[in-house]
Amino acid sequence: MITTPKKPLISVVMPVYNAEKFVTKAIESVLNQTYENFEFIIINDGSSDKTPEIIQTYKNRDERIVVLTNVNNRGIYISRNLGLDAAQGKYIAVMDADDICLDERFEKQVTFLESQKGVMVLGTNINIIDLNDEFVREKKFPQTSNLIRWGLIFRCPIAHPTVMMRSNLFREVGYSYRNFSPAEDYDLWALVIQEHKIANLNETLLSYRIHGESSSQYQKVKQNEFRNAIVQRQVKLYTGYSLPLESIDDFLHSVYPLSSQKGHLFSRISIKLLQNAMRWDLSDVEKHSIKEETAWRLRSILRAQKHKLGFLYYFLYSIVIDPKVLLRKIQLQ
Repeated sequence: MITTPKKPLISVVMPVYNAEKFVTKAIESVLNQTYENFEFIIINDGSSDKTPEIIQTYKNRDERIVVLTNVNNRGIYISRNLGLDAAQGKYIAVMDADDICLDERFEKQVTFLESQKGVMVLGTNINIIDLNDEFVREKKFPQTSNLIRWGLIFRCPIAHPTVMMRSNLFREVGYSYRNFSPAEDYDLWALVIQEHKIANLNETLLSYRIHGESSSQYQKVKQNEFRNAIVQRQVKLYTGYSLPLESIDDFLHSVYPLSSQKGHLFSRISIKLLQNAMRWDLSDVEKHSIKEETAWRLRSILRAQKHKLGFLYYFLYSIVIDPKVLLRKIQLQ
């Protein structure tokens, strides 16, 4: 039997609810890590299938596993916070019960965080897999804190179950997951990035499962509602503009038909976001990437206006900040 060190460096926190189909592979992928100095906190959130029995079988084999049990299903953000409260490690590794860690995930993340003291949260790229563990595609994310900060205005550019973070974010600074499920991670990162650095390793260290029973699928409407609320908050923070919630989808996607009033407003917001970001301490590569995305947004708004003459200024502005916008279609991540 493998025993838990007195002071584990990593606390792995994994909520589980009725995950009997996938939890075995998730648990084994954690226990098989090349880095072994961790405790594995599994929160059984009122499961009614065979999940508790599967968890207990592994606990009997490996004393690094700590099981917390909610008698009734309390929800994922509450369960995550229970795990955080119980964690002893210097680092918190997030894990979901239907995903699979690659063997070197913890080793590579610890190595990075030990050498980059200013980074508080670290994610990785992912392989997306299906119900049968078949590879679907790879998904990559921006690596630097500035590009992640920019991306968080519009979306969540961090794969939550890949994250390893410093536990003092919660113990000393006082962050916690809030009632934004299933977008509780996006809410948390949007708050953390205001004061701290977040990074993504340019390595694929987790297989992320997409299936009909995952929360991101069956709670899609709720997830979009919370995403829009967070985007609304971000736009207000960086520009002072108060976008109505019902306008957020139009702002993000600029789908035709788009009224002239919205078109002008979205263009002004896009330019102001760019101007704000240019005051950050950006590298040349980061500046180029943010200008490129802004030019793409301005061009998308113009297309949604059927290239009306009144939007000529924004068209010219997009050319000034990124002349190549005329020559190619920019694919956003």
